Amino acid sequence: MAPEIEATRGAAGIPSLRFETIIGQRTDQEILRGGERGRRIMRIPLTRVDTSEAITDKFHATYLGKDISQKGQVTPITVRARILDEPVTIQGQQYEAGNVVYDIADGYHRSIAEQSRSAETIEASVLYGCTDEELLDLRILSAGSVESVQIPRIGAWVTKEFNETDFAQKDVSVLAAFEFATRNTKPLTRRIRENLRPDEQEELLMWVREKCDIWQKNPRDIFDILLIVKYADPELIKRIRQGTRKGRPRNADSDALSKRVVVAVSTEFGGESAYHVQKAILAAAKARGLSIQSTLKLIEKLSGHYRDQDTYEEVYGLAMSIDVQETVFDRGAKDTGTSLRHRQHSSGETTDEAEETTQELLSLKEENAGLLAKVAALEARVVELEEEAWWNTLSTLTPAERTIMRLHSNGTLAAAIAQEKITKEDALRLRNSAFAKRKQGRQTQQMRKN
Repeated sequence: MAPEIEATRGAAGIPSLRFETIIGQRTDQEILRGGERGRRIMRIPLTRVDTSEAITDKFHATYLGKDISQKGQVTPITVRARILDEPVTIQGQQYEAGNVVYDIADGYHRSIAEQSRSAETIEASVLYGCTDEELLDLRILSAGSVESVQIPRIGAWVTKEFNETDFAQKDVSVLAAFEFATRNTKPLTRRIRENLRPDEQEELLMWVREKCDIWQKNPRDIFDILLIVKYADPELIKRIRQGTRKGRPRNADSDALSKRVVVAVSTEFGGESAYHVQKAILAAAKARGLSIQSTLKLIEKLSGHYRDQDTYEEVYGLAMSIDVQETVFDRGAKDTGTSLRHRQHSSGETTDEAEETTQELLSLKEENAGLLAKVAALEARVVELEEEAWWNTLSTLTPAERTIMRLHSNGTLAAAIAQEKITKEDALRLRNSAFAKRKQGRQTQQMRKN
């Protein structure tokens, strides 16, 4: 079920996601036409539940169907009620303007599972007065419930929400926006610098960061997801492991299919024409039992030796033969699969000293280039971490506000409430006060710059 959270409305127009319980026996039309905002639990007809935007795992839906048939529906789905302003067709049935239909915020698999069982109704937490933007926010919040579709869901819904902003109308892509917020570097951000004024760039940064606060995601995580959706083979995306979990031991399969590895292989060998390359490299990494670090090294080494005409089998063979402990790989040395520096002539003598020295120089250059890249990445990460833990350095926060933000960042608001022994209302008040002070601090900083 989608988490219930509350967020203050900031400069970027971020709305509250809080819906109070609606009391009284009234129809959906009466509540909606009255302009009320709230929620209530009720059974709704499945024929009016719109699943057209579903991104689902059919195996999970089948499992849920069997589970619901045995135990019943345990958790209500969450939907947004809306009155149609034009005719639409849902599951083959047409509804005229004025009818009420339901858009899913959380519960696509449960809805499809119940439809497959020919159920007529489903228990739902129905939201009233929920905007399109809020609906997408709630979808993104609940997207992690099924790992196999988490990445495509987040990628699709973040993109859809961003495309409704003024930034998108100024020829700024969602990928460029999160690149800008994550690393603030070129070349992806060139268009941002050309198309947005400095104050608009600051608004974009605030939009990304405040949205990520609501989604409970890190901007870098969203950026990686957008990269994967853009460049990775959709079949690989379904198999990505978000991390080791209780009961799931870390192994070659989980390492080869970690998000970090898939980001690396899909950006290095991106696009539909290279899907077979991505699959071959990760299959080899799994077969060899390589760790995440070793797989990243394998991708780095292969990048300079892959040819467009290489088949899956050829790439797999290369990936199986490369020594990930070496820095220089000679594609011509297929007889041994080792670098030139370690290859010997048939007589047993090593290659001449000039060739060895040249290869050693190339090796050192590659090693230094890698180190510089790592240093730059670490520096960027330090800045990112400082931004993530802003409550530790913002001087205007009270001790109570700082404590709530620290506890909330390490877990959930419920955990913070339990530890501090305060009410939910007090916790929300302290958190919202902290966010407001953060916003005020940013505005003061900007005024000083100007």
